[in-house]
Amino acid sequence: MSRLILELDVFEDKLFENLEKFFLTKIDFEYWLTKNKLSPNDLNGLTNTVDEAFANMERIGGDVDNCKKFIKGAVFAGLNVPFVSLDHIDFVLENVHQLYFDMFYFEMCGILVKANHGARVIQRRWRWKREDPRAYSFWD
Repeated sequence: MSRLILELDVFEDKLFENLEKFFLTKIDFEYWLTKNKLSPNDLNGLTNTVDEAFANMERIGGDVDNCKKFIKGAVFAGLNVPFVSLDHIDFVLENVHQLYFDMFYFEMCGILVKANHGARVIQRRWRWKREDPRAYSFWD
């Protein structure tokens, strides 16, 4: 179980570190200051950053897609406003991180546990079938 929690923590760290790095290094601040909103390229970058972080998590299925949509929507809603300060970016990401933890963390743990259990059942049956070719399996 602790390996699954570690996997989830690594995912979470990667997601929020990549978002912070994106917003501190790749944002068009000139556009944001003049238009009082994020540029279309910034919005695409936000989407790509979140999608990249979720790429490995989507393989496990479950309600991961809702979490991904929520993160995108919350960051968009928090930052597609007139530029206030760099601290505002940190505050929004902290709030989204807290909301992620409150709304999705334990659900994501459950999804990982189910996916891990399913993989172990398949591995066990495959080993059983490999060791005894006459054994019944769901592949027959």
